[in-house]
Amino acid sequence: MKHLSLFPMLLTGLLVFGGRDLGADSPSLLVSNVRARQRVGTNLVDVWYDVAYAGTNQLYAAVAVSTNSGVTFDLPAAAFTPANGAVTTPGSNRRITWNAGADWNGKFSSQVKFRVTASDVFNNGVLTATCGTCLSENFCLPSIQGSEGDQFLFISKVSGGIPPYTCDWSITRGTNLLSTFTHTNIPSIKDSFTMVFPTAGNFIVTAQITDSGSEATTCASAVQIATSTEGEK
Repeated sequence: MKHLSLFPMLLTGLLVFGGRDLGADSPSLLVSNVRARQRVGTNLVDVWYDVAYAGTNQLYAAVAVSTNSGVTFDLPAAAFTPANGAVTTPGSNRRITWNAGADWNGKFSSQVKFRVTASDVFNNGVLTATCGTCLSENFCLPSIQGSEGDQFLFISKVSGGIPPYTCDWSITRGTNLLSTFTHTNIPSIKDSFTMVFPTAGNFIVTAQITDSGSEATTCASAVQIATSTEGEK
């Protein structure tokens, strides 16, 4: 459905993001019936949603915006009323209004979709992340040395922001990008993976954390891998 207005037409695509249990002891939490409509003659888009929740914790809601039919939700949108991370309550016809003119002025897309996330776990603080290269869960350093064939655990710890999170990992050697991969819908404040380095060199492992409000932060750790000698093997 399209609407003519002073602002370029937006297709108010819909995407439900729900069925999420964000805490070990959290009752089921479901967002449904997401729909959106641009106010005629304005730059404002109203995003409506329903939320069902059987628990007693306070709820927080956030909207993310996609311009590619939901492949990614990475438009840097922040002009929401109420603001992303504001308190919401269970019920029908909850509304968040996006000022598209403030975040995306003069742009047009027929592939706009909105993702609504409700959470009962929220740290009302600036999104930050700390990366470490680890020999174990409890022994991590920002930089570490090893030998060919050694296995390391990489951990990014997150504080603040609105869960769930997405973590985009990348591994570089000098200026060469060796590998990238993504972990999505991370409900906790930590993401990790293990890796064996078969060759010597200096490597940087970077994590970019994006929360459900499209805020992002980056951290990195370093690994120096030496050539193994016959005695080390």
